[in-house]
Amino acid sequence: MNHTPIPSGPALLLIVVGSLLLLLGTGLRLLSDGAVWRALLLIGAVTQFAGWLLHTQQMRRQS
Repeated sequence: MNHTPIPSGPALLLIVVGSLLLLLGTGLRLLSDGAVWRALLLIGAVTQFAGWLLHTQQMRRQS
C-alpha cells in the first residue's frame, strides 16, 4: 500500500490560506493595477511556502 502523507493541522491551514490569498490576489490584480495586490500575492506565496515547510518538518519528525 502506498502511503502519501497529507498535510494536517496548522500546516494545512497555512497552505489553504496561502492558496486562497494567491487566488484572490491574482483575480484582483487582473481587474485593477495596484501594488497592494502584488503585496497580497507575495503574502499568499510566503504563507503557502511556510505551510509546506511546516508539513515537511512534521514528516521528518515522524520518520
